[in-house]
Amino acid sequence: MSYVGPSELVTLTPDNQFAISGDGNELMKIWFLDNGESVKTINHLEKITCITITKDTQFTITGSEDMSLKIWETKSGKLTQILAGHDEMVTCVAVANHNRHVVSGSSDKLLIVWNLSTGETEKTLEGHQDIVTSVKMTSDGTLAVSGSRDGTLRVWSIQHGVMVTAFYLHVPVLELKMTFNAEHILVRVEEGGCAPLLCLHNSTAAEIESQSQVNIDLKDDSSSSTTSPITVPMNKPPPLEKKSSSIRMPKITRKSTSSVNEPSDKKKHSKNRHQSYSDGNSSPGKAKNKRSGVCKIL
Repeated sequence: MSYVGPSELVTLTPDNQFAISGDGNELMKIWFLDNGESVKTINHLEKITCITITKDTQFTITGSEDMSLKIWETKSGKLTQILAGHDEMVTCVAVANHNRHVVSGSSDKLLIVWNLSTGETEKTLEGHQDIVTSVKMTSDGTLAVSGSRDGTLRVWSIQHGVMVTAFYLHVPVLELKMTFNAEHILVRVEEGGCAPLLCLHNSTAAEIESQSQVNIDLKDDSSSSTTSPITVPMNKPPPLEKKSSSIRMPKITRKSTSSVNEPSDKKKHSKNRHQSYSDGNSSPGKAKNKRSGVCKIL
């Protein structure tokens, strides 16, 4: 079965009952998949640039060159809210599975965290130096990952409204795909002839507790294997929030291979505290090699 209609921007609802498509202008149509009938035409004042649908299919969210986002009831096409806050065109949008937050990116270099129920702005995420081209959220809504034409990939804490990790790719980022917990992120870049596959701290993104940075050279020596993982150490500044504790942690040197001498009665606590940053393949009796990020060039 085929349908005659807009086809430049097309997506399916998670329940596979509807298709939503647009022809690169200010209009999009919602279609029934079983018979191809049009449910409703949704619209903006200017070209629609991005779209996302909640996991339960209840809402469809669109972004536009008119600097706004609109929230629609998918089954009826009814407009429920208009989100206005960006100073330039909206370029990307993502929603969490719990339907509480929406994150949008824009040509104004900002990301905004919206409350899906009230339409209010909860956080403004600043840091990118160029157009934000792509944004994704973890399934639990705790973290957002954004890419930009400034050549960086940034991980944000939704709760605190701050950046926790940045990957410097040095080439414009066009699009990103990631697993539900952001453990692996696949990036589409403008040039370089490769697709970086990133791993956050060798653990799920939810376990990241402090700011860090990774510098990745996609134009590395061409003689090196394109399938070998590149391990890049991160500098680990103090945690985002200070928490009182009765345990005094020993000072850790910056050498990744050096072992830390701790009092015997505190080793267990220290080990548990840093377990998510350790390489699980380390053999007993040897210092664990703490990896902060892995980039595999596909």
